[in-house]
Amino acid sequence: MADSLVRYEQADSVAIVTMDDGKVNALSPALIAELETTFDRAEKQAKAVVLTGRKDRFSAGFDLRVLMSGPKPATELLTAGGALFLRLYELS
Repeated sequence: MADSLVRYEQADSVAIVTMDDGKVNALSPALIAELETTFDRAEKQAKAVVLTGRKDRFSAGFDLRVLMSGPKPATELLTAGGALFLRLYELS
């Protein structure tokens, strides 16, 4: 796996955003931040966005290690994840 957790490709006017943390694509603060940055790019360059995971793996959901590390990190992760999901829903 490269240093990046997210790969961006574009086919015509469609952005293809692929999550790949080398494991189960758990939504960690780092993965969410990279997705946000990649969606910024997609909004400028594409008319549609496809979010996918590497072959045989989409996402295991939120990173359990972060959720179990305490109320503050869990709240921050869930807040960032909620904002990411809303952004995905609103992508036009």
